[in-house]
Amino acid sequence: MNQVLRQVLGEEIERLADADERLRMVTVTAVDTTPDLRRATVFLSSLSEDAAEGLEVR
Repeated sequence: MNQVLRQVLGEEIERLADADERLRMVTVTAVDTTPDLRRATVFLSSLSEDAAEGLEVR
């Protein structure tokens, strides 16, 4: 499940990067979910400091 979420989130960030260039250098490196899938920790890397401004943590 973690790999599927990593792929889906990566594709969504890539799609959003078309409208927000700050996201173009963001990569989802890993996802770690709880056994019940209620929570996930998403690990990101970025080559741009401005990319953090384009992401909203919930």
